[in-house]
Amino acid sequence: MIKLKQVLLTVGLLAFVDTICHAQNWNEVAKIVASDGRAGDVLGSGSASISGDYAIVGAIFNSQNEMGTDSIYRAGSAYIFEKDENGNWMQVKKVVADKRNANDFFGYRVAISGNYAFVGSQNKSGIHIFKRAGNGSWNFTQEIMSSDFSGGDLFGRSVSRSGAYVIVGDPLEDEDPLGGNTLTDAGSAYLFELDGNNNWTEVQKIVASDRNASDQFGYRVAISGSYAIVGAEYEDEDSVGANTLNSAGSAYIFERDSSGKWLEVKKIVASDRAAEDNFGGSLSISGNYVVVGAEMDDEDFAGANTMSAAGSAYIFERDGNGNWSEVQKITHFDRAIGDRFGSYVSISGNTAIVSAPWGVGLFTGKAYIYNRSSSGNWTLKRKIVSSDLSTGDQFGRPVAISGNQCIVGAPYHDIVNSGVDTIINVGAVYIFKFDKFSSLNGQLYDDVNPNCTKDVGEGGLPFFVKANQHFTMANDTGFYQVQILDSINYTIEPIIPKIYTSMVQSFCPQFYSVYLDTTSAKDTSGFDFGFNYTPCPILRIDVNSNRRRRCMRNRTIIKYCNAGFADEDSVQVTVQLPEFVHLLSTDNNYYLSNDGNYIFDIDTLGQGQCGQIIIIDSVACINGIAGLTQCTKAWITPVNQCIRDLDTISANIWDNSSLAVEGRCLADSIIRFVINNLGQLGGEDMQDSSEYRIYVDNQLSVTSNFLLYGGGR
Repeated sequence: MIKLKQVLLTVGLLAFVDTICHAQNWNEVAKIVASDGRAGDVLGSGSASISGDYAIVGAIFNSQNEMGTDSIYRAGSAYIFEKDENGNWMQVKKVVADKRNANDFFGYRVAISGNYAFVGSQNKSGIHIFKRAGNGSWNFTQEIMSSDFSGGDLFGRSVSRSGAYVIVGDPLEDEDPLGGNTLTDAGSAYLFELDGNNNWTEVQKIVASDRNASDQFGYRVAISGSYAIVGAEYEDEDSVGANTLNSAGSAYIFERDSSGKWLEVKKIVASDRAAEDNFGGSLSISGNYVVVGAEMDDEDFAGANTMSAAGSAYIFERDGNGNWSEVQKITHFDRAIGDRFGSYVSISGNTAIVSAPWGVGLFTGKAYIYNRSSSGNWTLKRKIVSSDLSTGDQFGRPVAISGNQCIVGAPYHDIVNSGVDTIINVGAVYIFKFDKFSSLNGQLYDDVNPNCTKDVGEGGLPFFVKANQHFTMANDTGFYQVQILDSINYTIEPIIPKIYTSMVQSFCPQFYSVYLDTTSAKDTSGFDFGFNYTPCPILRIDVNSNRRRRCMRNRTIIKYCNAGFADEDSVQVTVQLPEFVHLLSTDNNYYLSNDGNYIFDIDTLGQGQCGQIIIIDSVACINGIAGLTQCTKAWITPVNQCIRDLDTISANIWDNSSLAVEGRCLADSIIRFVINNLGQLGGEDMQDSSEYRIYVDNQLSVTSNFLLYGGGR
């Protein structure tokens, strides 16, 4: 496995990576793919499970056996991964069914716990059990089936293990525990116990107390200690069997009594249930907490802001008297129509993860991690996406969490094969890990008074902050947070980009010195910085063109922005095309100046506002121009007079140098950056040195100064 690093070079402090995160440090630590992955395998499409140093992931469309041969169309497979002593996740086993058939979709449901792994199929009944031997190898040991299995059942559609018990769902089963009262697809679930001979034996069949045809009880199951929960997302009645709403959905909680019998103790439904919500389509249990998804729910946590199938999840808690009750409805802050938030959920202790694999447009996907506070509220701690997220990945299908690790699938992720071709829909899964850390946070604000205290009405400023070699950027309200992993002394100070230095007259304090102990995670607040500055507009412009050739059409994009903190009126962009280049069309209105330049009236350009002009031009079809330099020039007016007045040192004098930075991956872990002065030798040399910084994974690695003659690099 190759771990990719983020590498960023900045020149003159013009760019930074925004690393503001919530107060929990869930970071992607691994991307996992199958060793023999092929196009269309959709690794992770079924389910995934993680426990300690082991994870298992299904690939339901995979057609090859464990040796990569004997292709049977979409028979399916599952892959077991192990984390080594260095924290790297490696594939250690591919498992398949002992009797493979086309379209079985083996791997549709998986679970791993301790030394056992369990794999079920989508279109074939049965659960295959694999056990880890003392030498680390995983071997098939047993296939379990329900005692009353019959054709048309789908035993193994869901599976979960806790300790000596495994629960398996069969949503298409028709009979009650006594074999009577046939109701088509009412559904059931089965409990198996590990005996003294290491065999898993069925001990009980359970059904819903108010079972009905087509409820599909058992479509989802989960177990934790003496409690199990079974979903019935197509069930219609509330907890007392009334208020029929088609497919509103429900879930049933069972408890194992002192005699070993599993008894239904609670039917749970959403407090704001509605038809077609499909509550119970995903669920998870951990100790005294249950999370249940309702992916087709339309309303937010307050019952408002209706968005079709935006989705939701519900937290239930068991109190001291053994009663289960809903304590919170969760919806995501950036919810949108069709997100289906709650499609997959998982909970471990005080942490839950909920995904919206159809969110971010075109089924890209996203996931959210929540944590229970000391007051009992479940609050968002981190929205996570993969480091290489692409459109259509369906990131978040599925999710599983265990302790300080979670695994998230992206079954429709494409992989570039050695830069030669792309493997479509091969699928990938990502491991995220929570590391304890402390944080330093505060606010940057406009100290209007100035009294070095943030008063009511004083706005925030989005400048940069560093604590030793840790960097971050404040958001629009001025809030910043620097994540700290090491227990050392830190100097916290703001960094003002050069384009703003003329505007900022003072700030207080200049810095803070603090020692932070990270042995127990904590947040340290109150490191605020007040600024006294003059709001000025800062107009910027950038020109990009493709390579020009004789007799060919070309495209030039001119981008302009007001990067300052005040509006600018009567803004104009002037474009000068090179000799032998003729304008054909543009997407903006213009007029010609007396000297033949193209003038674009922008009028008022607000603070933070940007725009662009697209020009289509052509190079003349004449001889003798091959090899000539053809440069498009553009400038924006009015001149930043406000900054000129403030800048008593440079008075906005430009040395006519023009810098460009290029970066290229040469080989594994080798990246080459080149800084070029595109100006002409002599007339466009740099007169003053400038600073560059190289960041690796958002940490400052190298910093130095450079001074280039025109044409130098």
